[in-house]
Amino acid sequence: MRPTVEQKVELILDGHVSHCRNLEAINLARSAGVKMISLPPHTTHRLQLLDVTFFGPMRKFYDKALRKWMRSHVRRPVTTWQVAQLFGQAYNKAASINTAVSGLKSTGLWPLDFGIFTDADFVAASTTDIAAHATAESGTTTVDSGTTYTAQLIDCNY
Repeated sequence: MRPTVEQKVELILDGHVSHCRNLEAINLARSAGVKMISLPPHTTHRLQLLDVTFFGPMRKFYDKALRKWMRSHVRRPVTTWQVAQLFGQAYNKAASINTAVSGLKSTGLWPLDFGIFTDADFVAASTTDIAAHATAESGTTTVDSGTTYTAQLIDCNY
């Protein structure tokens, strides 16, 4: 899908300061119909779609293909040609619509589900929370100690 101002697409970012503080990039994205969403700090290991559902399986498929290649080519070094071939095989097995849908659902990004994580999943992020000049959708959780933590998806298009 090609984004337009009428038919926006969402770009999920890892929260690095360069993504939400680069006014030129934000304005370019806004004018192109791209809605930039930044993940909270210290939560990307649970929220990044590719980390959660794609890279892990791809690594396993690559390792399996590499072991198979090495067994059938004893004492031959793996060259960049083989790496490219084996990577291509692994990528084709790991990349699928089902992987994308699974990633969105397992991270709670779509359908939006603030209750997908336990209270402890966002405790590390609370130690470095800083005020941002952005709008946010929040899901509030309370841990056993009675302390309340808020998970935020920050909309960079402020």
